[in-house]
Amino acid sequence: MVEDMDRSLSKFQYEFLPGNTLNHAQIQASGRIRSVDRRTEAGQYVELEAPEDFLIGRVKEHLYRWPNSEELLDIDLYNDVDIVVPGGAIYHTYPRTFECSQCGMFLRFDYNDEREIASLDTDSLFSCDNCNKRLSVTDQLPFVAICECGAIDQLWAPTHTHDGTELNMELDRPTTRMSSWEWHCVHPGCSESIPFMATDVSCPDPSCDNDDLMVTNHTDSSVFYPQSEDFVNAQEGLENIDRTRYRAKVISDYVLATDIQYPTESEIKQKAAELLGGTEEFMLADEDEERRAREQAKTALLPDREEHRRHIKDWLENRSGFDDQQKASLTQECYEFLSLTKNEEYQPTGDYTANSVQELIESPENTHLTESTLASYREILNSLNIEQLHLIEDIPLTTVTYGYTRVKSEPQNVRDAVDTEASPAQNDNPDGANTSDSEQVDLQLNTFTTQSDPFPTFYAQEMRAEGVLVKLDPELVLDWLVENNVITDANRPSPDDARMWFVDRIAAPGRYDSLVDDRDGTHLLTNERQCISRHIYSLINTYAHVFMNTMGSLSGHQRESLVERLMPHTLSFLVYKRPDTDQALGTVLSLFEERFDQFHTQLQEQITCPLDRVCYADENGACEHCLYLPAMSTDNTNHNLGRATLFGGPFDEGKPGGDGEEIDGYLSI
Repeated sequence: MVEDMDRSLSKFQYEFLPGNTLNHAQIQASGRIRSVDRRTEAGQYVELEAPEDFLIGRVKEHLYRWPNSEELLDIDLYNDVDIVVPGGAIYHTYPRTFECSQCGMFLRFDYNDEREIASLDTDSLFSCDNCNKRLSVTDQLPFVAICECGAIDQLWAPTHTHDGTELNMELDRPTTRMSSWEWHCVHPGCSESIPFMATDVSCPDPSCDNDDLMVTNHTDSSVFYPQSEDFVNAQEGLENIDRTRYRAKVISDYVLATDIQYPTESEIKQKAAELLGGTEEFMLADEDEERRAREQAKTALLPDREEHRRHIKDWLENRSGFDDQQKASLTQECYEFLSLTKNEEYQPTGDYTANSVQELIESPENTHLTESTLASYREILNSLNIEQLHLIEDIPLTTVTYGYTRVKSEPQNVRDAVDTEASPAQNDNPDGANTSDSEQVDLQLNTFTTQSDPFPTFYAQEMRAEGVLVKLDPELVLDWLVENNVITDANRPSPDDARMWFVDRIAAPGRYDSLVDDRDGTHLLTNERQCISRHIYSLINTYAHVFMNTMGSLSGHQRESLVERLMPHTLSFLVYKRPDTDQALGTVLSLFEERFDQFHTQLQEQITCPLDRVCYADENGACEHCLYLPAMSTDNTNHNLGRATLFGGPFDEGKPGGDGEEIDGYLSI
């Protein structure tokens, strides 16, 4: 039964992707996606606005961590990447193994059987070869065997031989727990049985020799882990992110953003007229001449910009321990921060609104809130040690899904490195799934390719979201570092140098990485940059999780519908609502406009955890009962967290060089 299917566009980024299985609500049958169609509008394919070269380049940087990266990074494969904006899918019935409810016979059909039956236009999918009973969707066996290499196969009943005849065994399910199920021989008087979890399954891929596959329901999350990346305000120009000159420009613009005094319109006009020879010449200039004169005037009025960019360029080229991927990530982070904070040069195109709470306080005529309410909001910002809180509508987001894994969501070497801080959501297995400890097969990332087309296909979607951008006060962050012995007053930067100091000192971890790489954290005592990074990143990550928990409690959004974007070098984080989830738009922003005082009160309640003592003693002050969030909503998959960074208490080994295990919280500064 091969069918076309249209669904909400967001589903195509995480669920309706080639190779994934599904339960189709309309026909109540299980199926598997064969292919995805391009979305069209007015008869034309929908094309991305984001620069494709930039998206491809950034995705490739995430491929190095996979065991099969050498194969994935074949340069020739990325000369012809196809980026598809999905709009529909073709699926087929899967699994094709059925258990007759009348006689207990197991039957397995192939693709040709399915095509033939589909052409008959019948309500019945298949018929039992043994008793001729028409099989329905309720007879479909929903179990599959999956391999770390990415292969998937249907289950087939084992056989037991009697008098030279192989008989399919029947499945006995005494309880709902798969661990209690057994295969029994159907021959009268035979007591032969096999535990269901011991069903013999081998990898269907002839190039893989794994004979210890995981058996589970095809709807289990371990069957298909989509690998995707999100981008904020991906516009033309970002394709130059691999060029040092462009990187220096963006980072310099961020560092100078608060120091540089941009010329007014009258100053630009006066300087442009001077460059053209006078006011009369300026008035007579055509459009192109006036534009060039204005650009030259801006440059002339900002004489230190080019010099500063050269300084940043030298810093990028000479800073030790800073690889190319880190340079690109830093550039992207600075770019995204600038684009979300009303920087004219980086501001997104189209409908876009960003107002800070500070602007509401300073311009009460632009809001319906009373002056007393606005005054209380100023006090709340101060008590939360927040320098800026921007309320943003129509944040341009691009999500790119570039592959998938089965059994696990990330490579084993990454899982081993961060096991002490792993989220339960990452490690839990469904009840009864026969997970294997076999090390025969390394986890493989599978890209969306076919035998006839070896070039990868990426699936991308552009949407608009609403959210809040929070920037911490840099001077208070420095006070916090001094208070906790991370730095001293002697090596504290001046306010003028603070932005560049944070850019240079912070090392952001990868998505699945922890900044604590040994059990007792002794490296934090000897490596200042590592110690600074661990504290600041954990603070920002913790603050973002606390924000998301509080927003979810008060706005009615499920935590899965909120997403964080960490910008540690800028001391900032963005929390936005997934635009593909339910709930009316506006609830996130109205929470901060109308109920900021309630938000503040609710946030303070997160100082405790239901499992305190155990949480601090065993989990470093971050567990599934307080700070952990769904992995798809986080930037760092629940690593580098600790309530003590915000509220005070035990964290790592306490203050470097100090007595005790407790540190002071940022909110106490």
